Amino acid sequence: MNTITNIRYKYVTLHDNEFMKIAYNIAKSLYDSTKWNLKTIPVAVIEKNNKFIVAAIAGFGNHAIEKKCDRLNQSGTPYDDCKWCMEELHAEHLALKTAKGINLEGSKIYLYGHYKFCDKCIKALNKRGVIEFYLLENSSILFDRHNPQTRS
Repeated sequence: MNTITNIRYKYVTLHDNEFMKIAYNIAKSLYDSTKWNLKTIPVAVIEKNNKFIVAAIAGFGNHAIEKKCDRLNQSGTPYDDCKWCMEELHAEHLALKTAKGINLEGSKIYLYGHYKFCDKCIKALNKRGVIEFYLLENSSILFDRHNPQTRS
């Protein structure tokens, strides 16, 4: 549970959730075209009333396009150490920006390619009315580069 906002993450699989599958397919498409590190392509999808609203790729997909992240292999580095990892370029923030003018009260967000939502993203999402936060099942093993169980 995130102590700042008292939210609980919910976990879904690609097989049982169409919105997580949309996020995955966007990440996979970018990976297929660049062949660079599927683990650094976070994608956020917002849905409301079981209808797709928006999707956004962290850093506009530039990690994969440039085949580079200045934070890879550097434990504990701040987001600002990479021009594409900065918090305002997180997939969640970009999804909110894309949904400008859309009422998101009661909506849900699905995040593929990461194992948590940062505090600033949670606050921004809460402010716009996002009420449920979904991650891919086993995301901490799949995407946390500092987890000893994560494979390269």
